[in-house]
Amino acid sequence: MKHEEFLSRLEELSDDSEFVRAVLDHARSCALCRREQRDADGLLSRVEASPRSRPAEVGLWIAAAALLAVVVIGLRKPETKPVEGEPEARYRVVGNVNGVVAYTPEGIVAGSLAPRATKREVSR
Repeated sequence: MKHEEFLSRLEELSDDSEFVRAVLDHARSCALCRREQRDADGLLSRVEASPRSRPAEVGLWIAAAALLAVVVIGLRKPETKPVEGEPEARYRVVGNVNGVVAYTPEGIVAGSLAPRATKREVSR
C-alpha cells in the first residue's frame, strides 16, 4: 500500500481488525510514517513532565524563598534617622468637621472649618 492510498483509506476510519492490521503494517513499512512517528514521539517526550531530581527541587525552593525575601525587604519602609543636632519633628493633627488642631514642633495651630470663622490662632 502506497502512502497516498493509505491516507485516503484513513478517512474511512473503521474498527475492522483487517483495517487496523493494514494501517499498522503500513505504518511500520512506510518511511514517511516512521519519520512522522519519531517526530511525534520527540514532541510528546518534550511536553511530558519528567520528574525532577531532589537537588533540583531543593534549588527551586531556595530560589523562590530568596525571591520572596528580596520582595519583602524591598517593600519595607526605610527608616529615616534625624540629623544629629536637629530635634525629631513630630506632628499630630486632631479634628472634625468643626475645626482642626495641629500639634507641630513650632507650636499648636488651631483652625476652624466653619464659614464664619476665618481666623487661625498660633500659640507657643
